[in-house]
Amino acid sequence: MIEIKSTLLENYLQKLENNLEKRRKIMDALGMLIKKSVKERFVNKTDPEGNPWERNRPSTIAKKGRDDPLVDTGKLKKSVYMKSDKDGFMVYTEVPYAGFHQSGTDRFTARPFMGFSEEDEKNSIDLIRKEMLT
Repeated sequence: MIEIKSTLLENYLQKLENNLEKRRKIMDALGMLIKKSVKERFVNKTDPEGNPWERNRPSTIAKKGRDDPLVDTGKLKKSVYMKSDKDGFMVYTEVPYAGFHQSGTDRFTARPFMGFSEEDEKNSIDLIRKEMLT
């Protein structure tokens, strides 16, 4: 699990402590925003900081017929889900091999796809500000 630490986000969310309906709505919107960001990393082939994923090894390219890191059947990308409630949100996958790709192993090159980028933080703060005005 990747934990998000942002003092600025926490300060905004603290202001919503007593407005549970709005807080639930914002958590759902934040979760959807981050889920979209994670899925876009499969298209852009980058980690949360925007660094390109390492290319596939020649043997993998020969086997797959293309250099498309983390995409074989599409199962991993399709398995990115989101849950939310008034207290927070979680973007996750239940694919057993996801952690191997996220962190790397002796056999798998790390190609992080889960995470919270500076752009995610900016977009989250913008979303919260907008929602607090409505």
